[in-house]
Amino acid sequence: MGSIITPNQEVLILIKNTMEDNHKSSFQKRLERKIQEAEEEKIKSEIKNKLLEEMKAKGVKIPPERTPTENFIIKSITLIIAAPLTALIFLGALAWGAFAWGFVLYKFWQWFLLPVFPTLPHISISQAVGLMIVVQLFDKNIPQVFDDEFLNTDKKNYFDIISPIIAFVFGWIVWFFLIPLGF
Repeated sequence: MGSIITPNQEVLILIKNTMEDNHKSSFQKRLERKIQEAEEEKIKSEIKNKLLEEMKAKGVKIPPERTPTENFIIKSITLIIAAPLTALIFLGALAWGAFAWGFVLYKFWQWFLLPVFPTLPHISISQAVGLMIVVQLFDKNIPQVFDDEFLNTDKKNYFDIISPIIAFVFGWIVWFFLIPLGF
């Protein structure tokens, strides 16, 4: 005697068959992608070989491909040179920022604070640099939620370099022109 399939069992069988079909089609899609990638690599290799042959026919000297050992040596030398150079650039940028902003603080202290508050102590440039370093310890840089494609880091780096100079020039303009006029 045949078994009777309830509506619930029929739905479960339909879902199972659909899942198997989706799995097969997903597998087929991955397989097709792999075949296409392999064909593209083969075409790239053929084009490369054809170009190399044409260059050899024209008499262009083609250097041999590097071995893994040569690649390792080149990468090691690059790292040995790049790491200290990067550290020097980083330390130079830190020093520039500390001394530039320290000088700006020193001049602003003399120009704007001492005339208003004469009992304040006079500070030296080294004290101003130290004070700016302490202030920068508490400077919170709020992370920006932008994609890298929207950030122009080159312009930001240039602005970081010239911003103490801009602040100093504006401070000098205020001190030289506006304060004598009583503003």
